[in-house]
Amino acid sequence: MRLVERLETGPVPAPVIYRLTPYGETVLPVVEGVRVWGEAHLERTGGVLAPDTAMSCADMVG
Repeated sequence: MRLVERLETGPVPAPVIYRLTPYGETVLPVVEGVRVWGEAHLERTGGVLAPDTAMSCADMVG
């Protein structure tokens, strides 16, 4: 089973789109959990949280 699928959008050279398969979407709760854990431990590790400009896991699934 594949986590990601590759979609060609036209003749070569064409942009290629990668997206999660339904099976790949099942890993999103794990990824979100790691993100939350990382944010909770930033202060302990001396890290700095940069402004979040990326989409959340929920935004990626459409």
